[in-house]
Amino acid sequence: MALSVGGLGSGMDIDGLIKNLMAIESRPLLQLQQKEALLQQKISAVGMVKGAVTTFQSAVKALQDASKFVSFKGTSSSTEHIDISASSKAPTGSFSVKVLQLAQEQKLASGSFASAQSAITGGGDTTLTFSFGTTGKDGFTQDTDRAPKKVTIPANATLEDIRDAVNKADVGVNASIVNDGSGYKLVYSSKETGTKSTMKVEASDAALHKVATHDALGNKLTDAATGKPLLTEVQAAKDAKFLLDGIEVTKQGNTVSDAIDGVTLTLKQAHKDTETAARLSVSKDTSGIKKSLEGLVKGYNDLMKSLKDVSGVNLDATVKPGEARPAGILNGASIIRTIQNQVRGAFSLPSDNGGAFKLASEFGLTFNADGTMKLDDKLLDKALEKNADDISKFFATAAVTSDAGISYVGGSSKTQAGEYEVVITQLLNGTLAGTGKPQTGNAAFAGKFSLEIDGLAVGVNKSFDLTKGAPALAEQLQTAINEAAKKAFDDFNAAAPLDKKRTDVPKVSISVDEGGKLVMKSDKTGKDSSIKVIGNGLDFAGFAGAVPIPGGDSVAGTIGGHPAKGDGNKLTGAVGTPVEGLVIEVNGGAGGSRGTVSFTKGFAFDLDQTLEGLVKKDGAIDAFSTGLGESAKVLSSQQEALQKRLVDTEKRYRAQFSAMDALLAQYNNMSNFLTQQLAGLSGGN
Repeated sequence: MALSVGGLGSGMDIDGLIKNLMAIESRPLLQLQQKEALLQQKISAVGMVKGAVTTFQSAVKALQDASKFVSFKGTSSSTEHIDISASSKAPTGSFSVKVLQLAQEQKLASGSFASAQSAITGGGDTTLTFSFGTTGKDGFTQDTDRAPKKVTIPANATLEDIRDAVNKADVGVNASIVNDGSGYKLVYSSKETGTKSTMKVEASDAALHKVATHDALGNKLTDAATGKPLLTEVQAAKDAKFLLDGIEVTKQGNTVSDAIDGVTLTLKQAHKDTETAARLSVSKDTSGIKKSLEGLVKGYNDLMKSLKDVSGVNLDATVKPGEARPAGILNGASIIRTIQNQVRGAFSLPSDNGGAFKLASEFGLTFNADGTMKLDDKLLDKALEKNADDISKFFATAAVTSDAGISYVGGSSKTQAGEYEVVITQLLNGTLAGTGKPQTGNAAFAGKFSLEIDGLAVGVNKSFDLTKGAPALAEQLQTAINEAAKKAFDDFNAAAPLDKKRTDVPKVSISVDEGGKLVMKSDKTGKDSSIKVIGNGLDFAGFAGAVPIPGGDSVAGTIGGHPAKGDGNKLTGAVGTPVEGLVIEVNGGAGGSRGTVSFTKGFAFDLDQTLEGLVKKDGAIDAFSTGLGESAKVLSSQQEALQKRLVDTEKRYRAQFSAMDALLAQYNNMSNFLTQQLAGLSGGN
């Protein structure tokens, strides 16, 4: 490549001239670059603004939860005997509890072995089977809700091997080895307390009998040599017992959450006969209200400060006459005014949620002269004294269901406040709901009836005690039906060809609804889940004329008479209806009318929706940022076009100056020649 050095012919600094000319030509490009850099700074600032709004939105979302305002506190006068915790469902007041007996697990111990590391079993795998249930005068009764669990014991197993196999299998039993001085014993301990968790241990092989075979108080196999039981009960299972305001209560465990609605009791130590009962109390704690409102004030003021930092004018700055005061990068931006107006305006709108307050200012949320928010403690204390719950109503979004089996999940901005009836036309489990209460009066009733459970015919022929009420009858029926279903399952599979055999044992759960009627539910879910009574043999239990509700992949029904979409056990109100976006969860129960759900929207819900309109994708903030981005793209395109023109311009300048330089070189050469010729003429003269 030839080296080009400008100005050799003319002596001028052509490169310098071109550089200065291009600097002038490049001024529009520099201006475009400065404009683009400013836009990028604004885009970054808008991102910070969006983050500030999102942070404030998180604080607002928290106010939709009523528990953030009023909590319930439980206290115990004797924490060494009993502890208490309370939820929002707990009744305020006090009551007494005297712990009579703590629940404990059953423990069974084997006979003594000389070593824990010597083989007990022979060659080949063997099996231990653990069953759980209740032990009474008639022996052991299997709990139909807990299937027996099997543990495979390896060949030539030692006491330690058996212990490890049981623990690894996690069948609801802890196994340990104890050396009592006379030898090593294997001890089985039920993981659950209460008399309904006693154990029955069976062995598949005689080699395991010394560490198995115990039917609680029933069939104890004995060692042929000593005549002693092969397993001995070293700790009996016990239920927890306590007096609640003088009423004796019995529970399976020491943590009791179903004695008083919304209250959990933790029994820790039994009272002595001479000791007085513990005094327990539940009270409202309104300190959460003030903490929540202080968080709202801080969140609001932090947001407004962020907006001011990026858009405000520095009035304290010293400037020369005619100069503008320094201002934030988004000074004058429309998005800042939009956010300020919408957020501030929300606090001036009334919110009627059925409480005493319609405006936040009525319980102390007011504004200073500079636009910041403040909390008037005196006004708030006065409101807390008279209407603490109404502050929660003002802010919180909530729904109350009249049926314990229906729970509120959530709502949307389009869900309208109101009370809506819930009708279930399909459940996940096939269900049969009683049409009346069970019969009473007969000490022993010969019940003979047939059902079809999940498509399998099941016949029951058993006596039932009708004198103990619906809960006791429900338990009797559930046990009898499930035992008959297991027999029907075995009989069916014994006769069926291989490709027709059933894989699941049909099983039902029976409960008592709030009206005292029985509800029978298949444990199977889906379209194959069903319960059908054949004949009228179950009329004594209140199932006369009961209409089966088939199971399905999802629940189905209506909310407020409007269609709802099922998704598993959830129902969502359809688009275009007053219940649009309202989500409820169906947790058991029967089909048909299931009471009502009362939905209310608080101030926090409406403010959250306002903020969501600002920060959501394609919302107001994104739209503004997108506009800035498009402007930046235009400037970038203009720069590319201008840079191309500048390259062409520099080429043109360089060509022109090069031509001029060559021409001047010719003129200089001619001038030098003429000068020499003239000098020669002068010398000749």
